[in-house]
Amino acid sequence: MRYMRAAARASTSAIAGPGKRAAGSQCAARLSGAAWAALLSLALVAVACWLVVSLFGREAREAREAREAREVRVERFALEGGGEFVLHEIDGLLTHEQCDRLVAAAELAGLEDAETIDNANAGAGAYTSYNPKHRTSRTAFLADGALPEVDAVARWAERLSGLPRSHQEPLQVAHYTERGEFKDHYDACDEAEEACLRLNRGSGSRVSTLLVYLNDGYEGGETTFPNVGVSIKPRKGNAVYFVGTDGSGAILGDSLHRGSQVRGGEKWICTKWTHLKAYPTGP
Repeated sequence: MRYMRAAARASTSAIAGPGKRAAGSQCAARLSGAAWAALLSLALVAVACWLVVSLFGREAREAREAREAREVRVERFALEGGGEFVLHEIDGLLTHEQCDRLVAAAELAGLEDAETIDNANAGAGAYTSYNPKHRTSRTAFLADGALPEVDAVARWAERLSGLPRSHQEPLQVAHYTERGEFKDHYDACDEAEEACLRLNRGSGSRVSTLLVYLNDGYEGGETTFPNVGVSIKPRKGNAVYFVGTDGSGAILGDSLHRGSQVRGGEKWICTKWTHLKAYPTGP
């Protein structure tokens, strides 16, 4: 009797087994279909995200290129003995918001009294040691990559100079308070002088200068080129660019300039200098 019941159970089990297996196969098929549907949904979401990012990225890139496609006004001045000194004025190189972010970053980095080389007392080629009284301002340096605004200025300097970013000094942000000024000077510096070796770090003289005005609403503070009779009034976001040496590296006398005394407020600028050779940015 026990045997028969056991056989019956075995028989029932044998009959039910294939049915359960079939049901299991159907369940696996359903699971497999659900998994494929989930994967398909994820793929569609990924494609949608890519399209959104691409669209907004393209719009941001086009907006940036539109900002950087500003009209550049060029003034040319013939030099004695041939050649020319060229000034570029650029409207709206940075937006007002970008200017504000650079000022805030400089304040956060910490401003220090500016050191300068008084290299204009006897014209191009005359140099003295560092003389902080020649320039009454405080400065901070911002490295490439510190902010998108820093990179925006670096791109402009690359475009205008035709030299790679590796030839650029870190961006200098300068703050002039009431009565602050920077007397007549050349940005380029003769490497025959010890003080200039310290400045140039073996990268050759400064070839070009890109200066951006980060605020306005004060009196004075013009960038004046006395040898060519040009004085540029600061306007927030605008810039001036010039080359300070000739093809042989000799300083152009017409690149002599000054930051006129500030009256009735404070002045913020940033400056990007490009050298003849790669500039070491380490300590």
